[in-house]
Amino acid sequence: MKSRLIFFEFPVGVKSICIDGKKYTRDEFEKAKKLELRRGKKGRFLPIDS
Repeated sequence: MKSRLIFFEFPVGVKSICIDGKKYTRDEFEKAKKLELRRGKKGRFLPIDS
């Protein structure tokens, strides 16, 4: 089972971080974390409510 990004914080003063074999920059990490927050119980992304 993969670790969920929502439980990680990007450390201060670091340019990149490696989680589950994927390297993230700060911008990539924040984008992936925002997407992860949209996952439902079945692991699929939920639509954005407008």
